[in-house]
Amino acid sequence: MVAQGTLNPLVLVRIQAPQPFKMTKLKQKRISGFLARKRTKAGKKILQRRRRKGRSRLTV
Repeated sequence: MVAQGTLNPLVLVRIQAPQPFKMTKLKQKRISGFLARKRTKAGKKILQRRRRKGRSRLTV
């Protein structure tokens, strides 16, 4: 048992979180690039909303 007011060194071990997934730039462009957005009806709506909002960058 650990005395009250002291820190247990086993509790202080931090588990490092895994790095977030990072896709290649080419794959990112194919999935969420401008031409990919223009191809679909939903993508065109996204571009329309972002233009209306005044975004300086419409896509990745």
